[in-house]
Amino acid sequence: RFDPFTGIIRTVAGTNCPIAHGPEHAINIPGRYTWPVTPAAVLWGEPADANCAGNESAGDALSVQLRFPNGVAVDTLAEHLYIADTGNHVVRRMDLSANSTGIATVAGLLSTPGRSGDRAEAASAQLRSPTGVAVDVQGRLLYIADAGNHAVRRLNLTSGRLSTVAGTLGARGYVGDGGLATSARLDQPSGVALDVGRQQLYVADTNNHVVRVLDLASGVLSRVAGVPLSGGLSGNGDPALASRLSFPAAVAVASTARQLFIADNFNHVVRKLDLTTGLLTVVAGKMGSNGLAGDWGRADWAHLHSPRGVAVDEHGRHVYIADASNHAVRLAALSNDVRDRGGAFPASVTQ
Repeated sequence: RFDPFTGIIRTVAGTNCPIAHGPEHAINIPGRYTWPVTPAAVLWGEPADANCAGNESAGDALSVQLRFPNGVAVDTLAEHLYIADTGNHVVRRMDLSANSTGIATVAGLLSTPGRSGDRAEAASAQLRSPTGVAVDVQGRLLYIADAGNHAVRRLNLTSGRLSTVAGTLGARGYVGDGGLATSARLDQPSGVALDVGRQQLYVADTNNHVVRVLDLASGVLSRVAGVPLSGGLSGNGDPALASRLSFPAAVAVASTARQLFIADNFNHVVRKLDLTTGLLTVVAGKMGSNGLAGDWGRADWAHLHSPRGVAVDEHGRHVYIADASNHAVRLAALSNDVRDRGGAFPASVTQ
């Protein structure tokens, strides 16, 4: 049994699917099993107990302790896994290469929240409750949703320097659409997703109830979904800019399909934004209705409960959902159904 999952990322090669589950202070990768998925084979970090959370800076991943890990991102070229170690206020990097389980801190000071260090060495900078991470395909740039600082920060993995690319460090609010992202205000951004080919970074601006996009070439920030400062429940097949979200927690890009998927947390659904038409639709869950139902049925007839993470293949055909309050990861094959992909449901289900 996994206790609420709070992040998920697709691995391009192989069948592994790294999962961050916060309350158990661990990163889990299900083994290479045929369908259906059996319990996970590898667990990094100590499973939850009274003494599990810790703040070691580096070492072996099997012994270094995490504290409420959230988002994860995979650099497939260098075989690195990046972990938003939220409760320790740092980002970690784990070596995924054969016969290695080394882990190190790459940004932030352990157990020292703050907002210092812009344009300085990331190892001496401060973060505050980082919750989401995204890495480019070359493994050179890492984007961090620095939620407690209301900003998105970028770590140059070559130089080791950290900078703010969106938001004003330590200042929450909602301003700046159509202007430079560094002059804008965010409110607890929780998830980031990178469309490398188009040089765009999508941000789940959670407490503002919107999703925004940063054009990395121009530095301009724009809104793509949701009504600012006005959470709610509306819009299925309607323009995304007029539709209401409720604390969107995560985003994922299907770059080839030109689609953006949003974990609309408090509305208990996953929504798809067609980046060509600007229309927003529900693809999994029943809007505003939480619960557990619908395995092996139509995804838009199923019930989710507080989805907090989402990952998708580049064609938008398979969507993995961190169905947090149902303690499960579910797979929506958009032409078919929602399935249990890992974890254990509160009641028996067909897998």
